[in-house]
Amino acid sequence: MGEHTEDNNYNKPLKNQPKKQKCLTVSELRNFKGLDNLTDDEAESAISTLEKFSLLMFEMYKKDKALKEKLKNEQEIQSEKP
Repeated sequence: MGEHTEDNNYNKPLKNQPKKQKCLTVSELRNFKGLDNLTDDEAESAISTLEKFSLLMFEMYKKDKALKEKLKNEQEIQSEKP
């Protein structure tokens, strides 16, 4: 995949990323219906966008899970008070 030089937050690595997983390849992407005619550049751009989106969604999921756990713990503490 090509390097992106745009200077925005979407291109910065997210904190606490999971271990590096196998990346989708251009040929694998082209196996999906309607994506078989993508150029290499279009496919690489789509893969990059999908990767960033999935990492963003994962980060949001982790934050939501942590917040729910914190609220649950606070509720348990409140219910234990006399």
